[in-house]
Amino acid sequence: MITITINGKNIKLDEPMSVLKAAGKAGIKIPTLCHHDALETYGGCRLCVVEVERMPKLQNACTLIAADGMVITTESEVISKVRRGILELLLINHPLDCPYCDKAGECELQDLVDKYGPTVGRYTEIKRKVPASHKDEIFVRNMDRCVVCTRCVRMCNKVQGASAIDIIGRGNKSRMEPFSSASFNCEYCGNCLSVCPVGAILSRLYLHSFRPWQIDREEETVCSYCGVGCSVVVQVRDDSIKRVIPRFGLGLNNGLLCSRGRFGYEYINSEERLKEPLIRKNGKLEKSTWSEAIDFTAKKLTEIKNSHGGDAVAGIASPRCTNEDNYVFQKF
Repeated sequence: MITITINGKNIKLDEPMSVLKAAGKAGIKIPTLCHHDALETYGGCRLCVVEVERMPKLQNACTLIAADGMVITTESEVISKVRRGILELLLINHPLDCPYCDKAGECELQDLVDKYGPTVGRYTEIKRKVPASHKDEIFVRNMDRCVVCTRCVRMCNKVQGASAIDIIGRGNKSRMEPFSSASFNCEYCGNCLSVCPVGAILSRLYLHSFRPWQIDREEETVCSYCGVGCSVVVQVRDDSIKRVIPRFGLGLNNGLLCSRGRFGYEYINSEERLKEPLIRKNGKLEKSTWSEAIDFTAKKLTEIKNSHGGDAVAGIASPRCTNEDNYVFQKF
């Protein structure tokens, strides 16, 4: 048993873990930009620095393993000053286009600047300019907003295993780029989009169509595209689906989605979508009730079986059905 103290609160740990994770388990939030629970520890942004008794320098909470007897402080004037300085450095190149950026309202950098400052910038250098890329059919890249946290690269390389993107350039010219340059040559799972803390990677499907605070409600549901049963969160506005997102820690997919699950939701409001069963009458398909359609199907199948035997009946299963549905279907 490991016992540590964070902000005067005693915390008991059953196994070794980072100070950042231990604080999270105790409900104590330590700010960070490069860390994500779904990714390996990186220790790049330095925003998670904390004070530890008997240690002369500030320590990174994400890389520091909690040891028995540690006394840790996560908020102080010294820590706030360091975090304010780091944010000021990030804002040297980061554009102040929050009113225009689609990430506004759920941007982690925006939230941190609101909490710690700085209120004004002391640097007069010209901001770097990286033209936004709209060449891809799904993603929009705004690399002048990139804070080089490498979350997207680590997600693509280590978790998804696609290795379709990487960081190029050096110094203040560093940015994320796909290997195919103009567009992404990948499966378009969009998991890089999920972990980006700023508006550097956005989806064209809902670009400039709504703000996060304009969402009327969120519904946790199960993706209907296959039998895996991935959990998703559907964001609805005016009875129309605006976005489908994963939620880390939810369901067997644990925050990961495929391209169909994330971007394939527009069929729901399609005018071509069948919303009721159709029965062919006098050579023409006519709308019917479910009771009538099921009775009609059962009647026809019974007639075929009685006339030609059970081997005369065949069916086509679909991966979009649940595993339970397909299991029952094969029993026929």
